[in-house]
Amino acid sequence: MPKGDLDTMAWPALNYLYGAVPAGNYLHTIDYAGGAIVTVAMAGNAFAEAGTMPFPAYFNASEGPDRPPLAPAGQQHNGVALLKVGNSLLALFTSVDEPWGAAAYQASTLVRLRIEPTTGALSYTAGDYVKVGKNALALEPFAFTFNNGDYNNIYVPCIGGPQHFGRHNPDSRLDIVDLSTMTARTVFQAGPAGSTSDQLDFRDIVIGNRGDTYILAGRYNEDYATFRGRVYKTTAAVLQLQVNSSPAPALLSQLTEAVDEMAAAPGFLWALLYENALPVNNDRLWFVRGNQIDIYNPPPASLKDAPCRTLRPAADLGFANINSVTPLWQPPLIRSTQHQASRSLAAQARLAWQARAAALKARGELRTDAENKSV
Repeated sequence: MPKGDLDTMAWPALNYLYGAVPAGNYLHTIDYAGGAIVTVAMAGNAFAEAGTMPFPAYFNASEGPDRPPLAPAGQQHNGVALLKVGNSLLALFTSVDEPWGAAAYQASTLVRLRIEPTTGALSYTAGDYVKVGKNALALEPFAFTFNNGDYNNIYVPCIGGPQHFGRHNPDSRLDIVDLSTMTARTVFQAGPAGSTSDQLDFRDIVIGNRGDTYILAGRYNEDYATFRGRVYKTTAAVLQLQVNSSPAPALLSQLTEAVDEMAAAPGFLWALLYENALPVNNDRLWFVRGNQIDIYNPPPASLKDAPCRTLRPAADLGFANINSVTPLWQPPLIRSTQHQASRSLAAQARLAWQARAAALKARGELRTDAENKSV
């Protein structure tokens, strides 16, 4: 191909890319709308679509007739997150009857596939999946030793249902998946409806290499335009102690400390990023806080800690809202974790789009498809 030319490849099965992980001769991706893992062959610079694993059909067929299906038929299934840990590929799918229905969300499914070390090809073993909370949206890995035990965990924040305005989802929770047993346990649960505490949805979690853990919980206010929430700080060890010692999940406010809070903050994109750096005391927490990005260096320990810098890219460029953020840093090798690619905030961007659409609809400003095509 002559220098300067750009070769374009068509991948018909990939419509809404939510994550991509390279492995050997392949690029494994997850498609949100199609609810599928789509594999692209990279050998010889072919970059051709090489296979699709739709959820749940592909996995149900692998389970065989004597095992229950991974998810019921007739629902909408979406691919939300993709993560490589060692020689395993973990794919997160949500299932819903109708995305804005009151009780339409079903349990989400985390599927594990084996990556062939040499070629990067995928294979699935029947039963190698686990159910987590409703409307799960992120996968955060962390492996550590605690109380003479070795843990290799995936932390999964689950909204618990659709995004509400003026109320939260009592089914919202934070699940911990133990990869050694492929089982899930709930460490934190939202407060019950009508109570006065923990009336927030779990929306994100990040963990630094030393185990410092930050959890974002929140919901939108009745005005469809502002957000109420908190960022809490704890450690991976505290979460493990809680999930090991208690059969019932705790309330988030019982075991953590708030380091940031908002009662009516504008904007629709809410997410956390943790930057591991050298030296260790140069770590940063990036908080995508609606229409601004707060950078904490070092990461905050209490509400008294202020960000070292605040970015307002939407306002500076004359736009209304931040729609998405992509981290481009690469952690130092000696401080790298299981992350094999930059953390995707595609799921948070989807939540922002849905909330924005609901706000426009509530104000009577949402255009129909016909109106959109006419402009």
